[in-house]
Amino acid sequence: INYRITVINNFLWNKNENVWNDFNTKTKKFTDKKFYISNLYPLFWMKDVSKNTIYSILYKYKQELFGFIGGIPVSGKSENEQCNQQWDYPNVWAPYTQLFIEFLLKSDEKELALHAARSFYLSVKDKFLNSGYFFEKYNCENLGKQGDGGEYAVVNGFGWTNGTIVWLIKTFNKELDIEFDHKESYEKIVKYLENKLQTQN
Repeated sequence: INYRITVINNFLWNKNENVWNDFNTKTKKFTDKKFYISNLYPLFWMKDVSKNTIYSILYKYKQELFGFIGGIPVSGKSENEQCNQQWDYPNVWAPYTQLFIEFLLKSDEKELALHAARSFYLSVKDKFLNSGYFFEKYNCENLGKQGDGGEYAVVNGFGWTNGTIVWLIKTFNKELDIEFDHKESYEKIVKYLENKLQTQN
């Protein structure tokens, strides 16, 4: 495990961006033009990542991680690119959403975790109340809108969405349904992260 961590840090840590990035072995360059959820995966699995690194990454990607009412998009928005693939903006998926929330809880950042949990949960709940279905993916920009794109039509009744929602309810219970102003919560998170970075430096 220690060897794997060393290799990940040696090859995927982008010191210019202060984050892990996918690395293109042909061009010998990082894929760092926009946010990808894979940038955060080392955070989910590694131990002993400094608090400064954690808060720096959370602040760097604050818009993608906390700023969308419908949850965390799988990638950042591209101004000059429209790929229409399912694993791209603006789609939101359950598996990495749960991994991110679990990471925040392990990092003693419950309020940040609850914000991310509510964003996804309320979007799924809204769509369920209007359609009677859970879906495999959702849209980050619109509460209760299913995702789209990819090689097949969006699937309803998807297992990992169902499982993540059950986990969120077991983890946060009634806190998920407390009145929630997403914009106000996001603004508080931005200030909180700014303060954390100031105290870390």
